[in-house]
Amino acid sequence: MNRKLFYFLKVAVTVFLIWLLFSKIDFLKFLKEIGSVKISYFILAFFLMLAVWLANTLRWKALLEIFDNKLSVFRLFLYNLSSIFYTTVLPGGKLAGDTVRAYQVSKDHQGALHEKKRLFLLIFIDRAMGLLGLVLFLSFYFIFVFPAINILRPNSFFAGVLILLSSLFGILLVFSDKLDWLIIFLKKMPWVLLRNFLTFVLDSLNICRVNKLKLLKSLMFSLISVFLSALSVYAMAMGLGLAINYWTIAFINSLAVILIVIPITVGGIGLREGGIVYLLIQFGIDSTKALALSVLNLSVMMILALVGGLIEIYFQFLNKKRY
Repeated sequence: MNRKLFYFLKVAVTVFLIWLLFSKIDFLKFLKEIGSVKISYFILAFFLMLAVWLANTLRWKALLEIFDNKLSVFRLFLYNLSSIFYTTVLPGGKLAGDTVRAYQVSKDHQGALHEKKRLFLLIFIDRAMGLLGLVLFLSFYFIFVFPAINILRPNSFFAGVLILLSSLFGILLVFSDKLDWLIIFLKKMPWVLLRNFLTFVLDSLNICRVNKLKLLKSLMFSLISVFLSALSVYAMAMGLGLAINYWTIAFINSLAVILIVIPITVGGIGLREGGIVYLLIQFGIDSTKALALSVLNLSVMMILALVGGLIEIYFQFLNKKRY
């Protein structure tokens, strides 16, 4: 019951945020903006988003190779597309999508039970690498004092410090044992399940750290994914004729994607769109145009979710043969 209530609340928050966004604009003007987008740019944005998920797949594969998992890029790519579908339709959101792809990989893996469990944990390390890539990318804006950070004033300094510290924390946690004391400290908590889980996490991290080249490869694909994701949004912005440069779009998109870590909406819908609209307005973009860009970006993700759903329907119901 608690799970159903939580999902209902997420749906309610999602609907409220979407209503709030549309209540601030002229709907007919919005439809006109949507209709004005050049279809070639929309198609380009879609294929760039496919490239984003290919980069995400290669990031995941680099981590899987640490544990001698040899699944093909194509199969992992299909699993990732399926996870977008499950993230959208299941109550658990991203957690549900990640759990499904972890199950799919562990089902294919022929190793021992503890190895299959490690593959589940690896999904969350993969997600952490994605977040680390975003935070590292944003760090460069503050290190080189990119003009885009001015929209965060008067809190840009504190935001910069927080982002830089988050980057340092992530790098030290994944690539070295400098923060293992924190995990060891948390293992002293009186909950057996937590202690066992943290022991498993620490053991898995130690195995990963021996293969730093694979970790770096995974992080590299994470950064490539960030660049391509921003390029997809930028292509859509060009299709709408918005006067905004790529690096500003990349800054806005990265902040908006980090927002959806907060699990208060279904699949991050509404929260990400609201973040994009708000930040675009701060850069002088008309609110209707900003919402049009945000909705078009969401529609690309919904098409990918539909593709993932069709893949699942085909292999689960029409053709039981493995991918």
